[in-house]
Amino acid sequence: MSGGAGKVYFVLYLAVVLELLIIIVERDEAEESLLRKQRETMKIVESILSQLQSGAGTEGINTRPKDEITIPQEGSDIKAALGVDIKSDRQYIIEVGITDISSSLKKNEGENDKEYTARLKDLVSLANVREIEYQVFYNDSEDPSNPPTFPDEDALKTQGMDVEDLVVGDILDGGEGARWHFKASRKLVFDKEKTFNQINLKNVNPEALHPVYPAEDVIAKGPSFVPKNMPEDSTFFYSSEESMKSVKTEGGEDMKKRSFVVNFQPPREAGWYKLRFISRTNRILGVKSNENIKDLDEEAKVNIGTVQLTVRDLLKVKKQLVSSLDKYRLPTVELMMSENGNEKFAVALRKSKDKAFKEADNPNETVGKINLYSYIARLLAPGKSLDFAQNKGGIEFDIRVITPNPRVAKPVINAPSYFASFDKLAGVFEFSITPWMGDANKVTGRVVDMNGSTAANVVVRPNEFEADGTTPVTVRTGGGRLFTGVIDSKLDPGIYDIKMTHYLSGANDTATVKFQVFKTGLTESSKKDLDFRVGQRSYYGINFMISAIPESGGKIKSNQFRIYLNTDKTIQSADAAPFEGLALSQTEGLKLTYDANELSLRITWEQPITGEEIDIYPLNTVKVKQKPPRINTGSKSVVVSGNEKDVKVRISGISIGGVSIGDPDPNSTKEAKTTVKLSGAKVSVDGYELNGTPTLEETDGNYSIYFELSGKLARGEDMLTGSVSVSMRATAINPLNGKASNQSKKKITAMINFEPEKTTRRRRGGATRRRR
Repeated sequence: MSGGAGKVYFVLYLAVVLELLIIIVERDEAEESLLRKQRETMKIVESILSQLQSGAGTEGINTRPKDEITIPQEGSDIKAALGVDIKSDRQYIIEVGITDISSSLKKNEGENDKEYTARLKDLVSLANVREIEYQVFYNDSEDPSNPPTFPDEDALKTQGMDVEDLVVGDILDGGEGARWHFKASRKLVFDKEKTFNQINLKNVNPEALHPVYPAEDVIAKGPSFVPKNMPEDSTFFYSSEESMKSVKTEGGEDMKKRSFVVNFQPPREAGWYKLRFISRTNRILGVKSNENIKDLDEEAKVNIGTVQLTVRDLLKVKKQLVSSLDKYRLPTVELMMSENGNEKFAVALRKSKDKAFKEADNPNETVGKINLYSYIARLLAPGKSLDFAQNKGGIEFDIRVITPNPRVAKPVINAPSYFASFDKLAGVFEFSITPWMGDANKVTGRVVDMNGSTAANVVVRPNEFEADGTTPVTVRTGGGRLFTGVIDSKLDPGIYDIKMTHYLSGANDTATVKFQVFKTGLTESSKKDLDFRVGQRSYYGINFMISAIPESGGKIKSNQFRIYLNTDKTIQSADAAPFEGLALSQTEGLKLTYDANELSLRITWEQPITGEEIDIYPLNTVKVKQKPPRINTGSKSVVVSGNEKDVKVRISGISIGGVSIGDPDPNSTKEAKTTVKLSGAKVSVDGYELNGTPTLEETDGNYSIYFELSGKLARGEDMLTGSVSVSMRATAINPLNGKASNQSKKKITAMINFEPEKTTRRRRGGATRRRR
């Protein structure tokens, strides 16, 4: 790890030298000296990039390598049997190395605000982890010492598996009969804009650059494995507190790593669990993915750590390398941008190296230059720098889970440490007791508010059926039994303690359940957003997207919510089944086709134990509308001509955007028909008035407005100044159902500053002269 860091410091030194040489080259007017220094500059760039080729991508992520968790049988007196209490959940801290930008945060000498802001946005990316995924795998091996083998990357490719695309239940073959079951994953995705927007630009420091990983962007698969006493959003998250601990421990103000927290409690299933962590950072930032490979901005910057090089510098080196290595048929950067381009480029590069090994006078040096060329190509190919090994990291460790069965010595009650509900339903939760001795068991419960007063009681009901609702529960004397606790009244929003007690043979055990009640509904901002979307964006042709945030935030699992999104055409079809969760992406959303008249949206919460359903967003039904066209004036131009008595004004470059009509055929190119009208013409030019009415001309979807003005300049004036304006109104008509949109209105204004040709005036006595 120290070797990699040393290379980075050496690279920083070389980068400073490089920048100085580039400045000298640009200022040197002597042609011979200029060429010589350009060659020196290229050598320095080559040196920097060559040093960076050897960095290891996994050196910046670490945590504890191995662990063991014991899960006791319910009702077991572990302390009596083993002499110690056993904790069956764990918290792990995952540290991911980042680029230290501490010394680059201040504004550089001569740097303006715009340049500083652009550089600061790059530093926000460099100082954070772009995305990190936490994965859980399980194998039922009973080997107490060694976990089964896990397939490496080559083995996964052979199996046609990509661990980032796994579905819960998939099985990976580790060889020698080892079968690893994919159980769950959580992926955090960095939001650069939200992170940057929270920075106070008047006081920029490393601590201010803490990342934002929006809850709505978390990609979750499978159960959370979060301990029972913790909410769902505690599964895997970024911790600014832990990140700052490393800064304080190492001294100084440098921020060199980010810390993430995992809270893990396996189910009662003995065997081996493998926890894998895959990170992607931004240590190297090449050309952005939205750039055009054929038209790169030569002044654009690429970042290798905090070292910045221009695209121009890299193009110079690339050109020299291509020239010197022409005979080895290097693959083009464009090849990398094609479909499956990474693989094609790698195969072609391998052929170039093989040819160099066979034919070059100095094979090692030549192959090194080919490797350098590939590195530069990846920096210049838009979006491909994300694939650098230096931007990737991964680590995994194994946890052995054992389930001993010590003797049952006393009454035990096991209840969740936390659960939540909404105020329109009475709270319901499940708990268990051991040992079950029939009528000898007694369980009571009461709800206590924050003042210590009893707010309600708990009605205790033994479960008669398994979770499927049809299979009878098997009751065994001496074993455990599952119960449902129902709070006997609805409670106001707030936090309560539920005190549960299990009595048996003169002994008792107690448990405290933290119960949080939320106001039924969405947050105010989320409701306003949905009301606006439903009321103002229900247009033909769109895929209706949903993103809702309940008052409970992330405290109640999203899979307990249901979205009913329908039109009057889908309400009787299979498409009317509710969506599970709180969000629908554009691809999942309901497409509003031309034959729909109404759109309805309802969001509910389904109590997971009773199945009772309440509205979180009550049914909202609106008419589906035709979207109005958009009047675009971004390319507007104005031409004024004529003489002082007859002035002509033409406003051109006005366009009307195409409007979707909800054609169910995905290959359809049909658009709404558009009608355009003019009204409210106004002339604000001294001495002139409108001659007739403005006329509208249309050619291939582009519109021009033509005015004629008549009048004369005031005595002594040469310039005609002022403005003309007219209101343009556009309506879209759906050709499939005949429905018309609301009118789009836009005031089109042309500013006039024109020196017209002067007309001649007749002198007294018959002579004429031109007025000066």
